[in-house]
Order: sequence, then structure tokens, then C-alpha cells
Amino acid sequence: MRDIPHDSSTACPTTGDVFGYASEQIHRAAAEMWPRVPVLLGNHIPSVTGYVHQLQVGDRPMYAKHSMLGGSLVSVLTGEYGTWEAVAKRQAAYVDAPDSLLAREAKQLAFLASDGKPRACAVIGLRRGVLFTEPVPGPALSALMLTSPAEAGHLLVRAWSELVPLHSRNFPGEEIAERSIAGTFRRKFNGLSGETYLGRLGVARLSEETSAEVIALIRPLVLRLHRVPLGPTAAEDKVLVYGDLKPEHIVFPDGPDKAPYFIDPGLMRAAPSVDAAKLISRTTLSLAASGASAAAAKDIALGIQEFVRTLLGNADHLRRDAMLRRLLLLWCMDTINIMTTYLSAPSAVPLPVQGRRLAEDPLPVLRLVNAASDLLTTRSESTAAWERALDGVSGVGA
Repeated sequence: MRDIPHDSSTACPTTGDVFGYASEQIHRAAAEMWPRVPVLLGNHIPSVTGYVHQLQVGDRPMYAKHSMLGGSLVSVLTGEYGTWEAVAKRQAAYVDAPDSLLAREAKQLAFLASDGKPRACAVIGLRRGVLFTEPVPGPALSALMLTSPAEAGHLLVRAWSELVPLHSRNFPGEEIAERSIAGTFRRKFNGLSGETYLGRLGVARLSEETSAEVIALIRPLVLRLHRVPLGPTAAEDKVLVYGDLKPEHIVFPDGPDKAPYFIDPGLMRAAPSVDAAKLISRTTLSLAASGASAAAAKDIALGIQEFVRTLLGNADHLRRDAMLRRLLLLWCMDTINIMTTYLSAPSAVPLPVQGRRLAEDPLPVLRLVNAASDLLTTRSESTAAWERALDGVSGVGA
């Protein structure tokens, strides 16, 4: 572990502290695993959750991922885990824990590889808290839907079909419950700390006027979502879900008609709606950040509708209503979770392109969620709220 910088008493760690430490750990881990092979650190992949780099070890390309205490980079850099001195001391012990985030992820990837359904990126190794994985070349589901929006429904259903075998399997290892949508929402917006968090949104990236508008919109929205009961999930409805199912985590190296590969799992037992909600939420965010045409937005909204019809199957009216309500509530929660992470990120944190665009122009997405969630607090059937949400998706195009 590198020496603690002299400025370790500052209230919050800096990007220099965190990124410098993570980069050094990647170099050291690679040098220990491949001591006689040249190691070249490639592009940094901006992320709000972990520190990720492309890497070349000899002639072999790979990805290296580092996690600081299993928390998001934004949480670490805003001081949620304490000063840099406190974070660095805890990290030294954390990387040796068998239940560290990346240790669990490595075991989950190995578990997926043991069956090959769904196909997952291969683990190369784990050392010093750094996870090395094989790259999966090819377009992600998010890119394919934007390129061929009329095929969005087919692509979503195709990707989902690969997860069906997972639902009947039992994972003997530890879950990554940190990827829970509802759990994340409750943790972020709980009590006084949640109120303080809301009050900082947009301060580092938006004008004072826009930041105030964002906070005024999100504050009642969060209260509303807290009031809507998620409802219990029956034991028989809980299955093994992917847990971090995003369109950018589904890659099609062999073309859109062949089975995709999945990266960055967060396996846990939950209702399948957890995966479906995150997939829909992140598809909508990708669309909103893309500047796609109104026609493309409408096609993708229709694709989401086709996907959801597949999920509902032959459910009777009451079960269909309950499933739609739960799906929409989780969709709204996930969107607020990720939007507030982008909006709370310090200006020094390099956001991914999607995150930067959404943080710069957050109001269209927030208004979509506000309108869609409004009907959840009434006695209206979930179908009405769902249709309003799809109208909102159609409206986020340029």
C-alpha cells in the first residue's frame, strides 16, 4: 500500500488520492501476476461505481477493475466513508476479506462460466483487490437499440431469454445485495443524511437556478416513492437474478441474432422484476442521453412495451396489475438512484458520456419519472401509470 499523502486530514478524499491509489494497485497486482511480462495501462473507463482500466499484459488485452471499500466512487469522494486516511486504512484490510465486492463478483463470474447460460466474460485473476477479466468485443445492447430502434423489442426479448435458465439455478456463494434497487433507494434517502444528500444535488455541475429546480422536483418525488408500497415478494416468486442488468452490460460479439455475453454480475435472489426494471430504466436513460430522434424514441418505447408483454405472459388481471405496479415503482426508483448519483458527483469526477449528458440536462428524465410515478399514489390501475411512463419514453427523443 502506498504512503498516505500529507493532506490526509482533509474532509473528503480527492480524485488524486483515490485514482492514484487504484492505478498503483492495478500496476502492482499485474506485476505480481505476470512478473516477466510488460504491463501497459490503457484507457481509463469512466464510471461512478469503480475504477476501471483497459490493460495490455504482453500481447493480451484485458480489463482491470478496482473497488474502494465496495462503495461507489461518488460515495467515497463525497466523504461518506471518511477522510482519505480512514479510507486507505480500511481498504488495506478490505481487499483481503473473502466477501469483498470483487471477490464475490469473481466467484459469480466463475459460477456463470460453469454452465455457460448465460454466457459471461471470463475471469483472469483477482489480486490486491483488483479483478482482471477478458474483454468481450462487440456492440452492447444499448448501442444496438440506438442503431436499430425498430428492433428494440426483439433485442430486449432476445437478451432476456438468455437469463431464463439462470432463474432456475441455485448459487452457492454470497449475493451482491448492494445492487438491490429498493435497498439502494432506501439507503440513499433515509432520514437526515438523505435530506442532506438531496440538498447537494447539482451543486457542482449545474447553475444555481437549475440545481434549485432539480432539488424542488426530486424532493417530493422521493417522498412519493417512499409512500408507495413495494409489496412482499412471495418465496416462490424469488429466483436467482442477474442483479445488475443494464443494456451496456449485455454485449453481442457474434451479432444480434446470436447469444450475447454478460458482464459485471450482481447475482441475488429476488423477483425477476428487479432485473427487468433496471433494464428498462437504463434503456430509457441511454435513450435520453443519446439525442436520438423522436421517431427512434417512439420505436424504443414500443420495444419496451413488447418486452413487458413477454414478461407478463398470460397473467390474470390482478396479477398483471400487481406486476406492472411493482415494475414501474422499481423503474422509477432505479432512475432516481442513478440520476442522483450523477448529480451528486464532484466536478472532478470524470463521468461516463451518458452520465455527463444526463447531469448537464437532468430535467427531461426527472419530469418523466415524476409524471409516471404520480399515478402510483392514486387508485388508478397500473396500466394507466404504465402508459404514461411509455409516453414519457417516447418524448425523450430530440
